[in-house]
Amino acid sequence: MTLRQVVWFIAAHIALVALAIWFNLAVLCQGDAKFSGGCGGFGLYIPLWEVFLAPLALAAILLERWGRAQPPPTLRLLVYLGATVFVAEVGFLLIDKFPVLLALEAVIIALEAVLRWRTIRLFLLVGLLAPCKQAVGQSPACPPFDTTAAWARTSRTWSNESGLHWSNDSLRRVLISLGERDQAPRAEFGAHVTDTLYVRQLRSLDSTLAAEMVLILDRFGLPTRSMVGPAGSDAAMLIIQHSWPLQERALASAKAIPAGQISPEKLAMLEDRVLVHQGQPQRFGTQFNAGPGGVFRFAPVSDTTGLDARRSAAGMPPMRQYVCLLEEAGMRVDRASLPGAFRP
Repeated sequence: MTLRQVVWFIAAHIALVALAIWFNLAVLCQGDAKFSGGCGGFGLYIPLWEVFLAPLALAAILLERWGRAQPPPTLRLLVYLGATVFVAEVGFLLIDKFPVLLALEAVIIALEAVLRWRTIRLFLLVGLLAPCKQAVGQSPACPPFDTTAAWARTSRTWSNESGLHWSNDSLRRVLISLGERDQAPRAEFGAHVTDTLYVRQLRSLDSTLAAEMVLILDRFGLPTRSMVGPAGSDAAMLIIQHSWPLQERALASAKAIPAGQISPEKLAMLEDRVLVHQGQPQRFGTQFNAGPGGVFRFAPVSDTTGLDARRSAAGMPPMRQYVCLLEEAGMRVDRASLPGAFRP
């Protein structure tokens, strides 16, 4: 449950309880013998019922924050609020039987907990059945990397900072911090890609980081290996990869500087992003387009014959293993969109 959901849920809970008690006092109690003394007391009744029904809101928040990696759907939160209104209405009729009223609230909380636990058990069951699903058609766990392969050696050569010196260590620290902020919410991207709130928050973050990167590019130019080291340069490229307005500018800058100053892998991915955005076939097979239901389709590639060779030269694993890694990370890939030779 996100902080925003908690805030609006509490606000909605308070408002609904106040509205329900107002309705009860203004309408339902008319003619009821137990209210022969009158139907007033708005100033007293509403705060008392807010306090009495507060455990329902607290229980819902605790149930949704426990054992869940992603925010609950809005519909389920509305069900919790519906339960609150139910207790408020039925409870008002039982106001002269306070122990029964307490029991009703306890029963509702217990039912919510049971239903929530059944949902958690379903998630656990799905997790237990995942290996069986793999055995009947899905790809198994990805094979380990071949650390002696040419692509792995290229990747290690770029990343090795042993004995290196760079000219701007303060900028390097800033870039690495920005890169960490960029990657933190993407740890479970595949599992959250259909969550509209998550996507909006991600876009907002990308926009914020891009604004900071513009200032860096304007002042220092494209951060390179000799300027900020491999880690600093890679962090800058992460921010650029996630901001289309920066991509063409960065690609032009990268092609104008000597080879070896930008990660070949990051440069290949940037080139693919620009090509796909321009409606042209990609060269390195790094790009997938999000489709309905959060399923990703492989963007067309210019030459499948030499694809793995180009990937190897850029320090990227073979296409089959790349797709396997994406699926292992939670992305749903439309395998039919892949060239036949590269389907896992």
